[in-house]
Amino acid sequence: MGGDPYAMILAGSAYTVGQAGHYGAALTHLHGIGVEGKYLENTSHSHKH
Repeated sequence: MGGDPYAMILAGSAYTVGQAGHYGAALTHLHGIGVEGKYLENTSHSHKH
């Protein structure tokens, strides 16, 4: 397997960042959790303007 060690580190970093993005998106879209763990406004009810 003796590939370039920098390529292996780069690939590992890319995978890790991708997984973090995936879980961050899941928290936001599926569970309604936003920045710093604060819950997002529930948009399922209608607003009267």
